Amino acid sequence: MKLRMKKIKKNESGFTILEILAATLIFFMIIGAVVSARTRSLRSVAESGLLTQAQTLAESKMTEMEILFQTAVDKADVKGAFGTQEGTFEAPYETFKWSAEFKENPLLITQNQVVAFLKAYGLSNEDSENQFQQAKLLLSNLNKALKENMGELVVIVKWQFQGAERQFPLVTHLIPKKPKITFSQNTDLDKDSTTE
Repeated sequence: MKLRMKKIKKNESGFTILEILAATLIFFMIIGAVVSARTRSLRSVAESGLLTQAQTLAESKMTEMEILFQTAVDKADVKGAFGTQEGTFEAPYETFKWSAEFKENPLLITQNQVVAFLKAYGLSNEDSENQFQQAKLLLSNLNKALKENMGELVVIVKWQFQGAERQFPLVTHLIPKKPKITFSQNTDLDKDSTTE
């Protein structure tokens, strides 16, 4: 009696351990990428929601501060109303803080701005300087009127997101109901800034 040995065929289907490990690795890489993208998406949605909420709170606080500081401007004058306020919002927004500051108006005209403006319209440097010198008294009085009759109100809402402070600022300008305008014969414009 002869015993026959069964031969193993080389073409039999099946997976080797190496193939299984490679497939598992690819699967986990895909899962990791999907989870990471989902986490970033959720973080972005959360941050967007907080930003929208901060904007709404800032607009509401700005309205309140405009009334407060406008009343002070109308009672005294712009400089007499300068000041700051700060606080937190009531529940459920107690994680948001706010600050408001009414301060000197930074929107003043400088010699460099005027000369650059004139040069942009084709005047030479010399002609621009001459034009500025002719209008210097007028511009100086305009700056004086802006300083005395306009203040800048800045409201900032702050909150924490993932260990970092975020903020949303709003800016407006207030003027008195009855502006006070006085003219001067002195010019106080300089090249980079305006001095009193």
